[in-house]
Amino acid sequence: MRIISGIFKHRLIKTVGNEIRPTSDLVRQSLLNILQSVENYHVLDLFAGAGGIGIECISRGAKEVTFNDINGSSLKVIKENLESLGILNYSFSKKDALLYLKETLEKYDLIYVDPPYAYLDYLKIHEEILKREILNEKGIIVYEMDYKNTQLETLALKTYKYGKTKLVIFKKD
Repeated sequence: MRIISGIFKHRLIKTVGNEIRPTSDLVRQSLLNILQSVENYHVLDLFAGAGGIGIECISRGAKEVTFNDINGSSLKVIKENLESLGILNYSFSKKDALLYLKETLEKYDLIYVDPPYAYLDYLKIHEEILKREILNEKGIIVYEMDYKNTQLETLALKTYKYGKTKLVIFKKD
């Protein structure tokens, strides 16, 4: 996988193999165009996988990224990618996503939620984020899911489809 923009543009990063579905170049590029800027953002990549979204945000000026994934192989690959790029502004968590949200003391400008497409607890994730108030003022939550998934659509500010992938966007006012 390659970084598509920012200071690490065109640099290659490792993926986790066939068990993890990385976010496509098209979806990453579209997301960052929708967001327009992530400069100085504190970002949570909740189901980090290979870390593509978080690394892309750092490449575009994010202040810090927290990579959370319950899969140790994912975190190992992310760490290797960050080290190969010389990135220092990150933290790791190896927890179930809901547990992480229940325990974190951090506040974020962007929370990216990209679980396996068969995941059924998007609403629980959304409710926990709102209940715990971990989204900064004017913060954004982005859910990546299968295009057929209708969870959260009625609550969304905006929905975008890219082939079999859908992005559902929420903004805190």
